[in-house]
Amino acid sequence: MSAQAQGQRPSERVENILRLKKIVAEHPEDVAARVELGNALDDNGDSAGAVAQYREAIRINPKFAPAYRNLALAHIRQGQWAAAESAARDALRIEPQYAQARCDLAVALGSQRKTDEAAREWQQAMAANRKSVTRYGGFVRTRAEAEEFSRADAIMAARWLVGLTLRDAGDRSRAIRELENLLDKNKRFALAQVSLAELYAQSGRQRESEAAMQTAIGINPALAEAAPVPANAPSDAAAKARLQTTNVQLAELKRIVPNLIQMQRLHGPGPEQVAKARELLKESAIRMRPLLENFPEDAEGFLLLGDALRELEEPRAVWAYETAIRAAQGRQAYAARAWMGLALLQIRAGRDAAAAEMFAQALLAAPEDSEVLNAAAWLAATSADESARSPQRAVEWAKKAVEITKEKHAVYLSTLAEAYFASGQIVAAVRTIGIAIALEPDETAYREQLEKFRKAGTGR
Repeated sequence: MSAQAQGQRPSERVENILRLKKIVAEHPEDVAARVELGNALDDNGDSAGAVAQYREAIRINPKFAPAYRNLALAHIRQGQWAAAESAARDALRIEPQYAQARCDLAVALGSQRKTDEAAREWQQAMAANRKSVTRYGGFVRTRAEAEEFSRADAIMAARWLVGLTLRDAGDRSRAIRELENLLDKNKRFALAQVSLAELYAQSGRQRESEAAMQTAIGINPALAEAAPVPANAPSDAAAKARLQTTNVQLAELKRIVPNLIQMQRLHGPGPEQVAKARELLKESAIRMRPLLENFPEDAEGFLLLGDALRELEEPRAVWAYETAIRAAQGRQAYAARAWMGLALLQIRAGRDAAAAEMFAQALLAAPEDSEVLNAAAWLAATSADESARSPQRAVEWAKKAVEITKEKHAVYLSTLAEAYFASGQIVAAVRTIGIAIALEPDETAYREQLEKFRKAGTGR
């Protein structure tokens, strides 16, 4: 998230997006405005919309380096490492001293296991602007770590950053090896000891984790304050180290849970893969609950736990969603998704009227969230409960979701088609579902919709 977006309420972010969209509509050749709009969309979770704005800025001005750099960062956030590498290299061809773009390139290379190349890029980034590297992605989080980093030679610091890149890319074993090799050459690089302690803890090697953390604190006592801790947390270094490793474990689970949920819904994976993903999802949910007790204000964590429990059909999902709403104070994007989760639970229980009320709360919190708009529109278009059914609103919400996503999501187009059908606009329904079929020709559900619409149009 950009510095400007941090601390903004969802409503403020939406207002900023609308303001920037107006500027871009009035001045379509304004490259800087398009990049700023891309940043705002990315901060609001619309990565596809952000990428589209960056690419349009590049089309208008192929020599505007920030557009390439922000495109690289958007690809990094989506785990598209090769695309991120390409965009970062394009930025550096235009501005060789662009330190942030070189950081992006280092992350992309490290995440593709091009370890030596990544280390060289980190070194060059530090030579260009060391401060920008220490701030990049939160790698250096505290004053003590910044002081430790500033004392390290370039090669040592670069190898440490490669280790963190591998860790963030999910390659824990290779990250451990990278940091162990670094510490074999210099055991007194305390930052590497801290990172290794976190990785050991994630791997269940608790004794080695505590030893590495104690070594780090022995070298630099100030590093005992490296992890943010609640006000009521124990003050001893070991307890703080445990809290730090808990935070890392929770972050790892927050990365993998969405993928495991997605595995349950894809057509491609076989039954064995889906069953395995479901077991991992159950295990992840079990692990998340006690971890979140240490972070009662982690709205994202409770939201993801709610999603996992809903997928597993466990009643505790309601508690997780309600906790997420309280943590988000009702005004953040996480609150909207939590309200949506509660609505989906109500639909599963056959209580469409209650679901409609919860969708209304979700849309108040995040009126530009395409996923919430789509889900609310589907209920309004298809519900048999007259108090929840509203074809006119369904068209309005579904059309908005399609516009936000630039007609790139077939499922949103399917919802819009259903909304048109519910409101009696058969021609529009047929036309819209045709676009969805063009995007996903193998999806039989869309063809079944088309057949239903055509039969209604001919009176058969």
